[in-house]
This record gives sequence, structure tokens and C-alpha cells, in this order.
Amino acid sequence: VILAAHKESAPDVVILIDEYDKPLLETVTDNGLHEKFKGILKGFYSVLKSQEGNIKFAFITGVTKFAQVGIFSGLNHLNDITLNKNFDSLCGITKEELVEVFDTAIEEMAAEHEITKEECYLKLKHLYDGYHFSKKLNGVYNPFSIIKALYDKEFGNYWFQTGTPTFLTEMVKKYNYDIRRFTSKDVYVSDRKLLNYRIDNPDLIPLFFQSGYLTIKGQNKELDLYQLAYPNIEVKESLLDSFYVDTFSKESEGFDIISYLADVRNGNVENLINRFKNQFYSIPYDNSKNGKDTEYYFRLLFYYAFQFLGMRVKAEEHMLNGRSDCLIETDSYVYLLEIKVNQSVEEALQQIEEKGYAKPYESSGKTIFKIGVNFDTEAKDFQWQLG
Repeated sequence: VILAAHKESAPDVVILIDEYDKPLLETVTDNGLHEKFKGILKGFYSVLKSQEGNIKFAFITGVTKFAQVGIFSGLNHLNDITLNKNFDSLCGITKEELVEVFDTAIEEMAAEHEITKEECYLKLKHLYDGYHFSKKLNGVYNPFSIIKALYDKEFGNYWFQTGTPTFLTEMVKKYNYDIRRFTSKDVYVSDRKLLNYRIDNPDLIPLFFQSGYLTIKGQNKELDLYQLAYPNIEVKESLLDSFYVDTFSKESEGFDIISYLADVRNGNVENLINRFKNQFYSIPYDNSKNGKDTEYYFRLLFYYAFQFLGMRVKAEEHMLNGRSDCLIETDSYVYLLEIKVNQSVEEALQQIEEKGYAKPYESSGKTIFKIGVNFDTEAKDFQWQLG
């Protein structure tokens, strides 16, 4: 094909390859098929190497950079522009482009929602802006989401329509990866780590970055590290929703956001915990693990849910005498949850008292709820008690 195109239009053969890594990502849990596809792709790209004299330009995109799997071993002249400052706004819509091209559409959207144009710009920024692909921090909007929002005239979550990568949830399960690492605080990584991903690497930060769930938010110049965080609210909600549903709620009737929010904000502890109890009963039997990871697993049930609700939630908050399992704070209430597995709610409440988890909040003027929770994996039951 390259030779035929070269004969017709020499020397202007251009090759564009999108999602080059899809065969590898879709087979991350099947080692045999994964190795087979690596061999096929290596052969494919070796042809490009042999024909480089007939190719004017090639552009290859994908979610990840499989730097160490050998498929590009022949293409040693590839120029990786992932973090190149000269191309950092190539794959998104800048604020200037948004104003220049879509100002009329944004004005119409503002009128539809009975808000000012300035308020509409701010809301769009909050939901869809925030991607940075170099140390210059030139921000870009997610092009798919912003265009869909303006077309529908709705501030919707369009991330799911692009498809949450199945391989990502599979890797999180495989390595029992705790995504609270970057939902509760920023993370710092080197550019070398961001640009290299190995299939056997249990640290999934590069994968979350390369698939768009994390982006560059700053830089520690002294240590030469990138600071990573969620790009925007749309992505954060999508991630939490995806992993909450995938892990806990496949067989439930859904997550009643409005009721949960009302309970948390109004201090309706009994209703709130009983809703969680119902969620617990909806967890498929084979997901109810036994062993050392069980308590961690059920802590995630609470953590993901409160994060998804947009609450100020802290997991394993360090105190003077220990770490509380889950802490939720609103303008009026503080919820302290201590979670046990195959123990008792009395032991959970006793730990809250002995460790003094409530002390930092006693002078806040807020109502403090001390809640002991126990998951009984043998009886498949859930007990709780208010201290």
C-alpha cells in the first residue's frame, strides 16, 4: 500500500494510526492473546521502518505508551510529543478558541438556562476544562464534552459516552489499586514515569494520566515532578461513578443520589446508614470477599459513595492516636465511621472513643455522629450503631 501510494503521489505518503494500542489494552488479562498481538504489531511497525524513505509523515495516537513491549523496536526515530510544550493544545479546545468559535452558542445556552453568559462560561469551565499537557499549563477543554454540551444546551456528563475503558477497571481489580490515592489528594510523579507504562506495573498512575482521568495541575520545580489531579468535575464524577457501580452495584436498583444528599445534609443518620445497608445487600455474592482485604473493600463502599455525592470525605484520616476509617464533614455535621469486619459495632465505637477521633471537631459547633459499622461476611449481614 505504501509503495502504491508513493508511486501515485511521491513523496507525500502520510500515515495516520488511531488507537494503535487497542489490541494490547483489550487483552491485558489474557497473556497468550496479548503476546500474539504484540508479535503482529511488531511486524506491522517493522514494515513502516523499512519504508521510511517513502513516508513523508506518520502520526500515531493511543491511550498508552507501551515503551517496553518491543512493538516499536524498529521505529527508533519516533518523536513522542505527549508532553511537548509545542503541541500541548493540539488535542483540545483552548479558551481563546471557545470564545472565538462558540461565543454565540454559549450565549444561546445561557439564555436557555436563564443565566448570564459569564456564568455559563464559568460552569462550562468547571465541568469540561482543566487538561494540561506540558509544564506551561496551557489549559484545554475536552472537545467532545464541550461540543456535546453546546449542542444539547445541557450541562451533562458526556464522559461516559466516550466509554470508560474496560482495561482500566480490570487493572484496578487485578492490582487491588486504591484510587483514593488521588481522590483525596494530589500526586507527584516524574515525566519519565508518566511516559512509560508496563503491563506488569502495579502503579497505575501513568495509566490514569494517559487515559484522561488525571492531568497535570502544577510542578514541583525543586524535585522536577509533575503534580497530577482530576482535570474537572465531569471526569471525577465519572471515575467515582464507574468504579462504585462496577464494584458494588451491578445488581442493585441504582444509587439514589438525591435521597443520600438529603440525608447527609440534614443529619438523617438512620436513613443514611439504612440506605448503605440496602446497598450492601445488593453486592453480588462472589464480590463479598473474605480475608485480609475485606475491611478495605467495604471501606471503599462508603468512600466512593460519599465522594460521588461531592461530600468532603477523608479516608484513614490521621489523628493523634490513629486513623479514622471514614470522616465526612458538612457545614452542620461531622460523621465519624469506624468499620469492622466480623467483629462488633461495640468494638468500632470503642475505638472511636479510645483514639479520640472526635476531639478535633468538638469545638467546631457542629453535631458529631459517631457510627460503628460491622460487616458479617458469614451471615451476609450488616450491623451499625450510633454512639
